[in-house]
Amino acid sequence: MTKEMEKTDGEYFADFLGWKVCEEDNCKGYPKHYITGPARWESVDVSKLDFKQWGALMPVIERILKMRDNDSDMVFFRTFGTFDLESQTFMVRYNRHPLFQAPTFLDALHDATLDFIKRLQNDKD
Repeated sequence: MTKEMEKTDGEYFADFLGWKVCEEDNCKGYPKHYITGPARWESVDVSKLDFKQWGALMPVIERILKMRDNDSDMVFFRTFGTFDLESQTFMVRYNRHPLFQAPTFLDALHDATLDFIKRLQNDKD
């Protein structure tokens, strides 16, 4: 992938989980998605997986919550599913990261998690 090409959301999540992004027929042995269970493996392009599903997003969140920040502080949710009556949106924020608001809790959680992963990758680069 060239630097000019932006990764898809699925590629960010798959990279974070240690999955390989498939190129055409070279994706043997990677999980289709978490919902099918850990014993079921299929050949699939992980960049096209829908991480806006609870079952696909939860392994990502579980991994994040087991991490530590640079100063050895545990990663945690600073705001988790709070509903703002004025804006009619759900709010999610990981500690030391921006607040995300969306009409559904799943969308806010997805967006906050994707931002966390992108910032983590940028810190490594």
